[in-house]
Amino acid sequence: EADGLEGRAALVAHRRAPGRPRLIIYGHVDVVPAEGWDAFTPVYGNDRIFGRGAADMKGAIASLLGALWRVRAEEPSFDITVLLTMDEETHQMAQLRYLTSFLDAGSHPHVLSLDGGFGYVSIAILGLLQMDITVVGRSVHSGLAHLGRNAVEDALLLAQGLRPLQQRVRRRRSPIAASPATGLHFMEARFNINRIEGGIARNVVPDHCTFSIDRRLLPDESVDAARNEILGALRQVPAVEWHVSQEFSIPSVPPCSDPLAREF
Repeated sequence: EADGLEGRAALVAHRRAPGRPRLIIYGHVDVVPAEGWDAFTPVYGNDRIFGRGAADMKGAIASLLGALWRVRAEEPSFDITVLLTMDEETHQMAQLRYLTSFLDAGSHPHVLSLDGGFGYVSIAILGLLQMDITVVGRSVHSGLAHLGRNAVEDALLLAQGLRPLQQRVRRRRSPIAASPATGLHFMEARFNINRIEGGIARNVVPDHCTFSIDRRLLPDESVDAARNEILGALRQVPAVEWHVSQEFSIPSVPPCSDPLAREF
């Protein structure tokens, strides 16, 4: 049980080699929700079958099982633990916090994440900053709008105030090559407003409105710097009452030049 979620199954399996470097191999067994697309019809081609979750990340788990089976008779170079979780798409941190006590990770473990599915080894990963901005207004009947404060309209003012920062962020490029599947030559930063929600009826001035920012960070950008940029831009919009109602972040992974990357 993690954060009140029950009935979830996770795997923690060890092949211990005391005194050798600690290696934790991570993966997950869940996939993104199936709503909105034909998720349960496989695609066939070139003597292969492509199905939901094959890349993210059932294929990686199958590859791991095959690799471990092939080296079963060999002496491992690492003190190994395999960790497979559920709910990576929704409640990953809750499970990882719960399972940490079972890992016996030591003070400086190496972690090999199998999550990806691009067909090559990732040497850097975009970071993530997601923020929900809630605007506070004053609700009245629409016919008495002069006595209220429209939170939806104020949210649009904030979104417009973010536009110059959006445009600057979207021009940022990394010297690190991007995945060929993206159609990009180099990794690019992202700044999107992906959701807005407010109001209860057509004839009621809304007193709350929330919009969601999704910011993808280049490997040399920090979560703190990205957050400060966003908050600075929002504060430039006068006479609007707002606050950050929710935030989630994952730091960027800088380019990996560690010799262990080649060994893994």
